[in-house]
Parts: sequence; C-alpha cells; structure tokens
Amino acid sequence: MSITEIDDPLFGRLVWYPRDRFYGGKMLLGGDQEILVSIDPEESSIDELLPQARRAMTWVLQNDERIRQLAAEQLTENYNRYCRDEEEDPEPISPAEFARRIQLKTFWFYPDGLARLGYDDSDMFGGHTIYIKCNPDSGWMEVEK
Repeated sequence: MSITEIDDPLFGRLVWYPRDRFYGGKMLLGGDQEILVSIDPEESSIDELLPQARRAMTWVLQNDERIRQLAAEQLTENYNRYCRDEEEDPEPISPAEFARRIQLKTFWFYPDGLARLGYDDSDMFGGHTIYIKCNPDSGWMEVEK
C-alpha cells in the first residue's frame, strides 16, 4: 500500500498495518465512546473502498438501536438462563434491558460490502464480544453464535 495514513472525515486517522494488511484506527463518538475501525482492502483500492465504508458506518450508526434489538432478541434468553448473576440481576432481564447494556466497540469493513460489528457485552457473557455481521446495502443482519 502506498498510502500509510489517512485522515478521514468520518473515521478520523486510519493507519496502514502492513503485517496484518488492513487500515485501522479509533473513531470517537459522543461522550467517551470509542469504536475500533478496521478496513480490509484485500485487492481493492482504499480510495474506492472508503466511500463504501463510510456509507456502511453511517448505516450502522443510524440503525444501532435496531441492531442491538436483534442481538437482544436472540441472546437475552441465553443470558437469563445460563449466565445471569442473581446477585447483580435478581430477576431475569428484558430484551430492552439487554439492548440498553450492549455498546458498539468494533467495526470491520470488507470489499464485498459486508461489515462485522463487535458489541461490548457489559460482562453479561463474561466479557465476551457479541458479533453481528451485516450488509448495510441490503439491511441483512445476523448475530454470530
């Protein structure tokens, strides 16, 4: 890659990591929320890929509540049944509470238009990340299990 650093209007500073072959950086949102960004150009030009990645991230931010609800619909029962600490959560939590607790932490974007999102689980699953794959162009989403 000839471009080793990019100052992007949405993502902020992106740096090329030659060993792992991706651009990465930290995107700052309101408050103290920080999202780790990775853009994997594979054989594509980063100049061609960045506009697609920006559109995808904009879609993710606009649909964050919907994405968190999808995760909650699929994972709240598992949390309540297998992982709930009864001292912290004496009663089972609702999907709305589950969705409220998780927070976007990572965004990977690939040339095929797919994004992989990582949500912090607020220690509901022992600090594991909740991963969701999506195609922002079509609106398709899938919680990785």
